[in-house]
Amino acid sequence: PGAGGYYAACGSGGGHGGSGGNGGNNPSGGAAYGSITNPADLGSGGGGAYQNVYGGWGGGAVIISAGGAMTLNGLIAADGGNGVRSGIPYGSGGGAGGTVNLRAAALAGSGTITANGGSGGSGNNAGGGGGGGRVAIAASNDGSSLNLQADNGAGGGSDATSGGAGVIAYMGPGAADYSLTIGNLTSSPQSATPISGATPSFSTITLNNGIVGFDAGSVAQVNSFIAAGVSTVTAAGLSFGPNYPLMLSGGAVLNLTANSMVFGTNSPVEVKGGATLKLAAQSTTGGSLNVRSGGIFQQMNVSTLNFTSVLVEPGGTLTHGTNGSTRQYALNLNVSGDFTLQAGATIAASGLGYAGGYDQHVGYGPGAGGYYAACGSGGGHGGSGGNGGNNPSGGAAYGSITNPADLGSGG
Repeated sequence: PGAGGYYAACGSGGGHGGSGGNGGNNPSGGAAYGSITNPADLGSGGGGAYQNVYGGWGGGAVIISAGGAMTLNGLIAADGGNGVRSGIPYGSGGGAGGTVNLRAAALAGSGTITANGGSGGSGNNAGGGGGGGRVAIAASNDGSSLNLQADNGAGGGSDATSGGAGVIAYMGPGAADYSLTIGNLTSSPQSATPISGATPSFSTITLNNGIVGFDAGSVAQVNSFIAAGVSTVTAAGLSFGPNYPLMLSGGAVLNLTANSMVFGTNSPVEVKGGATLKLAAQSTTGGSLNVRSGGIFQQMNVSTLNFTSVLVEPGGTLTHGTNGSTRQYALNLNVSGDFTLQAGATIAASGLGYAGGYDQHVGYGPGAGGYYAACGSGGGHGGSGGNGGNNPSGGAAYGSITNPADLGSGG
């Protein structure tokens, strides 16, 4: 269902839990498919390459249900095969990881379970990496310490892309919903991991590295969202349960785009320890924003974001994206309760307004600085810009005195 493609001598990766990576000449990677919580599909094969070269085979399916104890100290592998390098050379696509679906009354052991995608074949036109597979585990009692993997396959060269991360779904004792783990901290997926469904509901989503997209129009419900790698998430709506955080730490970078975000009671946004949250939400409701030491909160649109309180501790930073020729980004917060910027904390907006002119061109913005006879004039805003040495006129002043919202213009 997620077969890798072929175009101009090279192949793309097969898809399953994650999409397949594109090949060097841009054959599209295979699509993701299958159930997150009760998978049964095989992984799809990668696209072939010129000179009678096969793509990697997809991973198989392992489905086991035990009414008693399930003890796992060995290896369960349902990995996709690697793509191959042809003699010219061109690369075939990697196969997608398959399925491991386990259900038990009691789970024990310290074994390893893998449903990894295969790497693309190397070459002048390399093969795309296979998407990661699907692992789902449900246990009424769990004393295990299993090593679980559903990683993407790497692209075969710099002209090809890696596959999308696979999905690990786990429901332990007493849990009402599955928890998801997507990606790991050592791989770099370049293709998507779609999460399907109109109202998908999960206990926790742990996103290490990945590109995650929820269905258009869906509202995903999650108690806790933890980001630890470099990831991108796109969603129509996100709803967070009470008493759980949206948490970023340890150098994580999360690019999060959503039409709406609704936070439950005592559900904070926590950014700390060198992490950066780049948020482009059309609306937020409820929830506090806490930016701890080393954390950066960066707004990536101009919409008003609503929080119950905002706390920026020493070493924390609030900022927005860098604008260019148009006004695209601003820090625009509406706080129903307390806003606290502690000593040593920063709101950084210097140099983030309209762009300056390049070479023999004027700047940008309503008060853009001019250019004449090899030199430029200053941009205007609250005050007019100064003239340049050969008398290009400075930019005009503009904007509201009592309720300003404009960016500064570039020189």
